[in-house]
Amino acid sequence: MMPLRQFEGVPAEVIRKAEGKQFPWYHYFNLVHFVNLVFSRVAQSYLGPVLKLVNSSKSLTLDAGRLVHHFHSFPELQLQAQVQPITRSILQIDLSIIPDFRWDEKIHGMAETILTAVEDVDGELILFPDLFILRQQYAEDEHNITLTVPMFEPISPNYYTYTILDCWLHAETRLPTFFKYLILCEKFPPTLLLDLQPLPLFTLHNKEFEYSLTIQTFNKIQTQDLQVLHTTDENVFIGAPTSSGKNICAESALLRLWS
Repeated sequence: MMPLRQFEGVPAEVIRKAEGKQFPWYHYFNLVHFVNLVFSRVAQSYLGPVLKLVNSSKSLTLDAGRLVHHFHSFPELQLQAQVQPITRSILQIDLSIIPDFRWDEKIHGMAETILTAVEDVDGELILFPDLFILRQQYAEDEHNITLTVPMFEPISPNYYTYTILDCWLHAETRLPTFFKYLILCEKFPPTLLLDLQPLPLFTLHNKEFEYSLTIQTFNKIQTQDLQVLHTTDENVFIGAPTSSGKNICAESALLRLWS
């Protein structure tokens, strides 16, 4: 279906002939880029043979002028992207959205809604969906959005970042982001859980802390972390499954702080 159907005042005959041509929509933009706002023989020579609008030269000029205005008003976006790995499994995409059309309040109103998304190389998985509102007063500005998406092993050759204006036909822009020269971080191997003898609770030498807990000994994770938590001021990150005693580890660190 021809996007010209969405513009008011376009003759049905023009739309019918344009759709009958099977001429790709984006090719029309290659034509109108050569046409100025002063519609004369240039408009006739480019748009006339494509659509064969009418025989009258005067009518052709008027119709071509109206069509060129619609083409310039069609919401086309230019995309640029820079990628940066945060970790080996998280990728940051800095996306620049550059409006490349002439805003007409009668056509676009006060704002346009743009769906921004990132999908995998096969187009089967949406990795990041978001909505972006383009308002009339910022229609000529460049807009920057930061997208955070997961990376999977093995690394895909590329992702696709695309934008879709939800109220327009064929208003989609796709930008491939290639990872051929992307330098990823080294893998972080998990810390091995040592086969240590579980420490008894009285190791902390704090009766109040002992009375507040229902355990008698620390588990293996707590035992391995206790030396760092209770005797140093080092920062510690503990990544462990649910119900593995991480809360007691945090309480042990607070106990040292308050001692």
